[in-house]
Amino acid sequence: MLSIVSIGIGQYPCAKELDDISCAGHDAEGVFDAFRNIMGDDFINHTSICLKDITATEFINILGSLKFSIIEDQDIMVLYFSGHADNIRQYGNDTDFSLLFSDYNEKIMCGYVSLIYDVVPLLDSIRCNIVLILDCCYSGEGLKSATSIVGDHQISVISATSNRNMATYKGENSEFAHAIIDGIKDIKTHNEDFTLRSLQKYIQERYNKSQINTAAGKTGEIYLKKAVNIESRYYNLKEKFLLQLQNGDDKYREALWYAISDIPEPMEVDIFEEYFHCSNVHSVFPVEVNWLVRRAVGSTISLLEDETHRLNLVYELIESELWQEQCVGIIGARYDIKSNKEIYKKIVELVSKKVIKKIDAVWLANLYASDNLEYDYHVFLDTSLMENSWGIQEVYKTASNHGCSFDGFKRELRKKEILCDNWSQTFDNFEKYTNSQLYCQLSKKNERGRLPINSKAKFILSSLYGNWRGYKSVNCKLYFESNLKSDIRRELLFAEYFPQIEYRMAIFDYFITESELLREYSNELKWGLQDYHPWVRRTAIQAFRAANILLNECNESIIQYIKGNERNIGELDLYIQYNTDISEESLLIEDMQKSGKYTDADIRGVKAKFINRIF
Repeated sequence: MLSIVSIGIGQYPCAKELDDISCAGHDAEGVFDAFRNIMGDDFINHTSICLKDITATEFINILGSLKFSIIEDQDIMVLYFSGHADNIRQYGNDTDFSLLFSDYNEKIMCGYVSLIYDVVPLLDSIRCNIVLILDCCYSGEGLKSATSIVGDHQISVISATSNRNMATYKGENSEFAHAIIDGIKDIKTHNEDFTLRSLQKYIQERYNKSQINTAAGKTGEIYLKKAVNIESRYYNLKEKFLLQLQNGDDKYREALWYAISDIPEPMEVDIFEEYFHCSNVHSVFPVEVNWLVRRAVGSTISLLEDETHRLNLVYELIESELWQEQCVGIIGARYDIKSNKEIYKKIVELVSKKVIKKIDAVWLANLYASDNLEYDYHVFLDTSLMENSWGIQEVYKTASNHGCSFDGFKRELRKKEILCDNWSQTFDNFEKYTNSQLYCQLSKKNERGRLPINSKAKFILSSLYGNWRGYKSVNCKLYFESNLKSDIRRELLFAEYFPQIEYRMAIFDYFITESELLREYSNELKWGLQDYHPWVRRTAIQAFRAANILLNECNESIIQYIKGNERNIGELDLYIQYNTDISEESLLIEDMQKSGKYTDADIRGVKAKFINRIF
């Protein structure tokens, strides 16, 4: 089995000294398609992607996500890069061959990734054989990465040139990319074994400047595609999958669910029917409390090509007595809700009859129902979304997309006697937020929006662009460098009152990787641990944990929320942030039971999260 991450960087807007590379995007596409075509059923879709003109940070995020992916030791991961590269000084006087990305800026030295210090450690964390293909000038320098054994896994490198020569292009592709694409086509035409050695042979016949260095200590042939008996490949797969699911942590379970989109569909359906309580009353699995894992399950269902299988499963899930399964079903139906009148009407009916009533499930129902042209927001004015300002705003956003005005929406709220003063005051006082430089910077950044429909690469795309439609990822480095500390402290304190939760989340999301800066401004950001919304509170806890500060306060924040009267989306995701190294999880479970707000299934799911096994 083979995956490929194919990158083409053709635009360098911040580096006037570098020429743009017109063929880079075509190179990435052509090489990606060539590998996908020859691999056929042995191509791993959920960990493969072709991207153009990404930033260095985005590239690092992609490689970082792959260490959680479900890849076997015998699998192959190909990383292809077409773009500029250079030797850049790293630590002390050392220089290293570095890949340059679309945000490369020589003046402030950003937008590059060191092969030895950045790429190799990340590739080392991926549990399989790595083939690194460098289509850039002086790429022979990269061959030295293949001279070291990297953990138990090894990297082979194919370079377009020696360490002294420049890469060249012809037509829409570089000469090296042409050789790779045509060579793979010939291997397929001749029905030969697809190995690293045969690939290099066909490349050399067309382009003799390339070089190869096979992973150090590797003897024998490296097979990129080898005939495998289908029955042996999938033997006992369901049992193995469910066992792994029991023992995996959150990130592993998320990756595991995405991975099964690459197995035969009947086997997928068999796994679903064994796992879900609505399909199997004897299911031993606790409900899934992590929303990212629930999204992974639903996304995999949405990719089932057999409409009958997909919709039968969806109908079972959305009528489940467990709200977590309802969430999975709504996500699984999200593409159908847009165009299928029957499933749209069924979702609306279940919301209006209060079968779907938990705010987490209602929010998803409103979000995806709004994609349908027949969407009527009035149904959602009689739901749990109306219990707080955030829920009201979520319905207003979807209603406004269908032509509803602010005044019209407000009138409908008053007709229903829904308390909306806090919500409407947010708009009445909007100007005071625009005086904040931080708020203005956050408002300039677009939300993530919707990912490509029916993409099997959602696991990678989410690591690149964020986990939900409203996600904002903002680099605040310039803000902190260009403002006085006194002004920054004042604005960070004021950020508590920013009306959009995605803005408040974005602040703490930035600090997750800026621990030193968070320690400096921790007093101004403690409000995050008291935020009324679990999403913000959860992100604040993740940031403080990363900085190793306020650890007791993080746990206390979770307990306070349980004891409070607030009911909101994402509560269980907040609770599983509880640090059991500081306190016993039994304290958390006891408070959940005393609150009377949670079902036995909710509590069992949280328990299972802490010890990673079935009760």
